[in-house]
Amino acid sequence: MSQAQRKQSTTRHNLRADKSLTACDTTNIEPKIIITVEDSDTTYRLSGFDKPLNSLYETMFLTNNSGNDLVGIYFTIEYLDRSGRQFNKVTRSLHVDIPAGETRQVRWGSWDRQQSFFYVGSRNPRIRATGFDIKCRIDSVEIKR
Repeated sequence: MSQAQRKQSTTRHNLRADKSLTACDTTNIEPKIIITVEDSDTTYRLSGFDKPLNSLYETMFLTNNSGNDLVGIYFTIEYLDRSGRQFNKVTRSLHVDIPAGETRQVRWGSWDRQQSFFYVGSRNPRIRATGFDIKCRIDSVEIKR
């Protein structure tokens, strides 16, 4: 029997667990709290939405005006045509690292995979395309205590 026809064993024998890695060290884990954000609350603010025609990403600026570090955000975006009719709605969650009192740009993959739409506040495309507007609401945030 040639070597090419011989069965190859992929089983690893004589493996041992490293005893020093089995204990879970929870002393350095910081507690996190999820807070529901009311519509009138201005502690956390999303601004500056952007999605040009040929972009696979959407971006915004997230401002953390609280006294705690922000580590996550959950928000809902409604996509509206120029007449104000909804044609898409998504809820997103993002892991972020925004210290208290600071602003960071956040980005996520766009729903517009075919690159056919552009946000009306972005730069105008050179070709004919469909513009849209948005309504955005922060649902909840995750903070470090």
